[in-house]
Amino acid sequence: MTAPVIADAAVVNETTTQIKLELELDGETVSGHTIDAEGRRRPFSGWIGLMGVLDALLDRARSAGRDHSENHGTERD
Repeated sequence: MTAPVIADAAVVNETTTQIKLELELDGETVSGHTIDAEGRRRPFSGWIGLMGVLDALLDRARSAGRDHSENHGTERD
């Protein structure tokens, strides 16, 4: 009988971020801007533009989370 396989979940870097979203709807068209936790506005136009802005904001939050865990030393067995 083989032992069960257990994923190594010793380190999970969870990051939480706040994004304010202000939308202007005109029929099927969407535009507006996001505001990040530092108050920076990022305008967008269209659904793809919205996805691009959100993707950029999430990349920034992930990078900030990695920098924070590196600076505070994450231990791993």
